[in-house]
Formats: sequence, C-alpha cells, structure tokens
Amino acid sequence: MKILSAIAIILFLFSCKTKIEKTNSNSTKFDTILMLTEKDTFKVLSGDWKYTFDMYSKSDSIEINNFYSEPFVKMININNQKVGIVIENSLLKLYHQKEGYFQQTSKDSLEGVNWKIKKSDLNFDGNTDIVLSEVEGAHGNSFTTALIFDTKTNTFVHKKCFDLPNLEIDNKKKQLRTKWYSSACGNSKKAIFITTIDSIELLESINYFDSECGGKGNEKRYLIFTEKKTKSKVVKDSILLKPKEAWNFFEQSLWNTKNEW
Repeated sequence: MKILSAIAIILFLFSCKTKIEKTNSNSTKFDTILMLTEKDTFKVLSGDWKYTFDMYSKSDSIEINNFYSEPFVKMININNQKVGIVIENSLLKLYHQKEGYFQQTSKDSLEGVNWKIKKSDLNFDGNTDIVLSEVEGAHGNSFTTALIFDTKTNTFVHKKCFDLPNLEIDNKKKQLRTKWYSSACGNSKKAIFITTIDSIELLESINYFDSECGGKGNEKRYLIFTEKKTKSKVVKDSILLKPKEAWNFFEQSLWNTKNEW
C-alpha cells in the first residue's frame, strides 16, 4: 500500500512539473534596453517593436529618435486610433493597435536619418495622413514618405506616388505642389498635382535646364520644358532663352518661387 501511495505522489509531482515546463516554454522573455534620446530615456523591449508599443499603449504618444541615426520610433494618436512607426535597418515598419494590442501591418524599404513627422490630409478625403520627411544634400531638398489612411482597412499605407520632394499642400485649391532644387548640371523642377483617394495626376509642370552644364560658349543655352494637362490631352513645349530670362520665367511660372530657393 505504501508503495502504491509513493508511486501516486511521484506521478502527481511529475505531472505538475510537466505543466510548469509547458507554461514556461510558451511564455516570452524580453531583455529591457535603455535607449537615450535628446529629451528622455526610454525602456525598450528587445525583439519585435510591437511589445514596446504595447508597454507604452496607455501613453498619448512616444518618440524615440536616436540622435540623428536609426532607429526612429514614434507612437501617435491619429484618426481615433494609435499608430506606431519604426524606421530601422533601412526599413519602415507600421503598427496599428487592434483590440488593445499592436500588430505590424506593413514593411517597406526606406533609407535616411533625421526624420520628422507631420500630420496632413494629402488626398483631401477628410482623413488625416502622415508625412515623414528628411533633408539631404547641399541644396537642402526635403524628401518625403507619404502614409495614406486607407478607410477600407483603417490602416496607413505607404503610397509612393505621393512621395513628392519639398511637398507643399494647397488646401484652398486642393492641389499638391512640389519643387526640386538642382545644381548647374542638374534640372530644377516645379509641378502641380491633383489627387484622387489613392493616386495623383500631373496638372502642370516646368523644368529649367542648362544644356551646357554651366558652360558659357552659347548664351542661349537654357531650356524651359513645360507640360500642361487639358481636357483632351497633355500639351508639351520647350523654350530656349538667355540665363536671366530663363530663370525669371521659371520663377514666375505656376506659382512665384522667387523667395523660396
């Protein structure tokens, strides 16, 4: 009888140990990392960023910008939901909070540092979109990454057609304006676009081009290329002008950019 009791106790203890081991094997352990930023020190959970967003989910927002280098981490309230944005290892990752927990919804290739974030309605549908921007190069061009709010899925989606340099929004006319600063050997541009829910369409553009790349052999060497959409077709034209005439013509066209260069 004693032998049977001992066997029963051993089997019971073995069963309890097995259950504990299974429970531990299903749990996830995270290393806590302290990340220093310009404004604060953040605790970050190693592994997927979703767990860090979950940890800070009761906060209104967080921003972890690692001194002009990756990662750039941002959690914001927008369109009545919380969204997480991560840029690291040349990847843009988006997270959305669903039923109290964050889930990764997309991943795109993206390079750059010193990112800034702005809320704007890029497609004029009444919902707020997200514009990520960074400044690069000697001419200070601002490159943008547009995250458009998709009302069908209630998530943000990277729409590359909206990634316009030096982007400006004309809310009155419901148009997007873009310009490009260039060197003597490059091609300065200005353009105006109209939008649909998830795409853009060129309305008018003008390009300023030095055909001899800064040379002085030919005084009339500056080409102006224009493109304009009409009801039935797209009209393209080109004009050959002297340097001062060409630049003045370029500055005054579409909208006055005399004080913007």
